Amino acid sequence: MFFLKIIKSFIRCRIFGKRDNRPFIRSVRKKICINLINRFPELKILGFEVSEDNSRELLKFYYHYLPSFYPPSKGAHLRNSLLQLSKNTKDSKLKKKAEIEIAKSNLEEGIPELAKILSEDENFKEIVQDEIAKSDEAYGAPYSTVEWNEPSRGKSLVLYFSSNLQDLRDKKILHFAPEIELEAFFRENVNSLNIDYQTADAFADSDIQTDITCLDNINDNEYDLCICHRVLEHITDDLSAMQQISRKLKIGGMLQMSVPQSVHVEKTREWVIEDLTHYYHVRHYGQDLSERLEDAGFIVSVEEWLLKQDRKLLLDYNAIPMRIYNCKKE
Repeated sequence: MFFLKIIKSFIRCRIFGKRDNRPFIRSVRKKICINLINRFPELKILGFEVSEDNSRELLKFYYHYLPSFYPPSKGAHLRNSLLQLSKNTKDSKLKKKAEIEIAKSNLEEGIPELAKILSEDENFKEIVQDEIAKSDEAYGAPYSTVEWNEPSRGKSLVLYFSSNLQDLRDKKILHFAPEIELEAFFRENVNSLNIDYQTADAFADSDIQTDITCLDNINDNEYDLCICHRVLEHITDDLSAMQQISRKLKIGGMLQMSVPQSVHVEKTREWVIEDLTHYYHVRHYGQDLSERLEDAGFIVSVEEWLLKQDRKLLLDYNAIPMRIYNCKKE
């Protein structure tokens, strides 16, 4: 729930909205615009001069314009349009049809867990079931085939760390966009584990207010462990974010992270525009996630502890099997 709060308030209201026009948020909007212009010549040729004052309007324009020349964003644009249709119509048949088309689009993207509604159609039932089975087999656990009880990423990570305390003792830790349950666990155990724990995100109520693609207000080579779960899928320039985090780690330090991922799909889907049906993600990661992390300079391994736990234990904790990546700085 905390992460949904971040996405809805930061991206919808703080990136595009009027109610939060603080200098920090304005600078983030401007940076995203400049990043898009540098990435796409079609935007650069328009010749708009970006400022903090006009970045909100320009960013909305760029996101509407991108699907006209950048094919990977067309699927996200279609799903966004269908979602708005589903929300706005009073016609129940039209609403259901829009939801079905969103599911078909997700199935084409290789994300069958978001296409379960198609199982009601005999023409798609077997296809969806087969794709979900492939997805779970590649993931390493029945992530999509089991109905988890109010699953919580924060509770999952508390379960992991409380059973692997050796990963924490005597560490200096930086936690990006902290999960409520995990932050509480760390703060309760600062003394018993002898840890130096700090949180960081775009909000003033964190220990450090910062932009993950520009961590200049944080010392380099400072941390033993950086934790960053379900963040990079919202960042337009995720390589820059990975490299920035690497700079903040000590030699031998570890980034622990996870993202939405279809391990059975070879390549990451780069939508660039936020997909409203995917909690405003700008991409969906594939098998190449490890390669992307290695490109940022990390030595990467998969932490399978939560994937191997008994299903009953996970259900009892309202936890889920998570595919976690441990990324070591050389």
